Amino acid sequence: MEKKRAIWLGFALLLIAVGLSWYISRSREPTYQGKPLTYWLELLNTDDGRLVDPADNSAREAEHAVQAIGTNAIPTLLEMLQKKDSPLKSGLIALSTKEHFLHINIFPDSYYHALAFDGFGALGTNGRQAVPALLKIFRSSDQRPGAAMCLRLIGPAAESAVAALVHSLAVDTNYADKLYIISALGDIHAHPEMAVPALTNCLADSNKMVRDFAIMALGNFGTNAAQAIPILETKLNDNDPETRQEVLKSLKQIDPQIANQFQTNHAASPR
Repeated sequence: MEKKRAIWLGFALLLIAVGLSWYISRSREPTYQGKPLTYWLELLNTDDGRLVDPADNSAREAEHAVQAIGTNAIPTLLEMLQKKDSPLKSGLIALSTKEHFLHINIFPDSYYHALAFDGFGALGTNGRQAVPALLKIFRSSDQRPGAAMCLRLIGPAAESAVAALVHSLAVDTNYADKLYIISALGDIHAHPEMAVPALTNCLADSNKMVRDFAIMALGNFGTNAAQAIPILETKLNDNDPETRQEVLKSLKQIDPQIANQFQTNHAASPR
């Protein structure tokens, strides 16, 4: 009985500590209309940090709120991105999912990472001041994919990150990391002299998703990706119809004449 009581007392103290930490962190957050940044980020809930439903008034209001907070939001967003659950917190979250009588309002680190994505998605180019800090996280943290995602959401204003992303793409063997890096390079679409050759090399990757993501990213460079055209043309005969479709879309962005010619020839060829 004493042991059980001690366990519950420990959980109670942990809950108090978590609650105090939550309260203190919220009190430090910038506000808009008297509500903290987290409140507005929770209303955004855009999954990928970008796509706000135009019909969702609350989401549009939240996006406006984050934009009004502006660069003051960056320290909080960076802190959210670097959240990492302690073993004790993970255990408490796991226990709360098993014991239904425990109604504990504690969120895992992935929840805060998603809020950071939403925040940088709403800030867009106004998040450029965060690029040096995001690069530091990208280089030294296990939150590499998250940092790459935030750089992607900042877009062309994150052009100073291109060199580091290109270098990482050449040495990284984790295909999931590669997907985030490729997406970031495509949405930043700056410094084609570095990015386009790196993305073109990915067209020979053994992983289909890496190849397809590279095809889409190259399209974002438009005419600046012209040097990739010869290799992209070979992919027009790929066995996978999805890949062929993505190649055609990218070629329409890079050189519409080549894409149209292929479609004309394909339509005229006997079936």
